[in-house]
Amino acid sequence: MLLGCGGAAAPGQPGAAPPSARRSGSAAGGAVDPLPYLADSPPSPKRGAVLPRAAWLDLGDPAPVSPESEPRDPVEVVIVEPGATLVRVAVRTPVLRYVVWVKREDLMAVLLQEVKVGPPVTSASQRVGATLRAGAHVDVLERKEQRVRIRYSGGVELETWVAAAALAEQGEPLEAGSPIFSGLRLFHASPGLAIRAEPRWASTLLAVLARTYIVEEVRVVDEAWSEVQYADGAVSVRGFASRRDPPQRLHGRATTAPSASALPASGDKLPAGACLYASPQGEAIGLTLAPVPAVIAVTEREGWRSVTIDTPWSPMRFSARREHGTWQPCDAQP
Repeated sequence: MLLGCGGAAAPGQPGAAPPSARRSGSAAGGAVDPLPYLADSPPSPKRGAVLPRAAWLDLGDPAPVSPESEPRDPVEVVIVEPGATLVRVAVRTPVLRYVVWVKREDLMAVLLQEVKVGPPVTSASQRVGATLRAGAHVDVLERKEQRVRIRYSGGVELETWVAAAALAEQGEPLEAGSPIFSGLRLFHASPGLAIRAEPRWASTLLAVLARTYIVEEVRVVDEAWSEVQYADGAVSVRGFASRRDPPQRLHGRATTAPSASALPASGDKLPAGACLYASPQGEAIGLTLAPVPAVIAVTEREGWRSVTIDTPWSPMRFSARREHGTWQPCDAQP
């Protein structure tokens, strides 16, 4: 799936309003209280993922906050309020929790069941193939009747067809984590290395090495080929690889390094326990769990501060209350 590039919208900059906000009389906030989804035990344990292309803190915002360039890593979320065009999601990190509106088309699909990828099982091939575990986040590439072609991008990248019923917008949480090694000899290679179903050039492509340089070598087949395996919490693959095999094309996100913060270095930090609002005297939409770097500015509203915090979408401008030298929590009434 090709991702388009988007420019960063400064807070308050004129631009296209979110689709739902174009309806006459639409509310600025949502119909669902977001604060329970920011609690330690949210109403739903299920998780989804969104590609951080555009986000709105408030449906009344004139323009979305967008990253300066794509691709970027998907963000794990909890769906708070689904909609036809926009979906409200909760972002939960160890230091910061908040809700934003995103385009429904930016949600990734989640596997509801384990998916096997590989050749028909025979006595020679029963150990060869790939497995995607339930909870893995995938891109939808194509739909054909009740079948969907998906792409998984992580330590390895692979594509396959699955039943439409095997996908949803949320599923049980899954942590891919670091590669899992079993103690075999390491096989060093570059991203783009093809892992195939057989030790020959034209055989079925199972997966492509993406975010790792290391797989395990099960055995040496001949001077050109080795049987190799890779595993982490989301995917496992076993097949044949050759350093003589030309590298395969990867699809952007799989090779993207974490981007540097776009937040200006101000030295300010918002302490733990502060409540974040979409606007002064607006809806409470977030809270801090630990000190968070921020750009803090006085506003025209007495007791209110503008608080700009870095997010996967680029820096976002929240509002927070500071009274008598204390940042106010979400249970304090404005």
